[in-house]
Amino acid sequence: AVLVIFALTNIFLGVEIKKPSVFTMGIIIFALFIITRYIDVGWRLKEKSLFFIVGGLVILSLGTFLEKQRRKIIERMKTQ
Repeated sequence: AVLVIFALTNIFLGVEIKKPSVFTMGIIIFALFIITRYIDVGWRLKEKSLFFIVGGLVILSLGTFLEKQRRKIIERMKTQ
């Protein structure tokens, strides 16, 4: 819980002070947390290969979406 709060604080702080490096660090920490939780759950259910296939597709699509959003936010920070 502390790691998620730290990541979200970095994300919001980066947007507020308009520093892309702080914002990006928050995104990286948050993404690593999500991937770690995914692997923990997946390891417990390793017999279920369908879980990994579906989960991987969800993570890839979510990652693509979040990267596009991150780029838009950084562009807005640079123009302001």
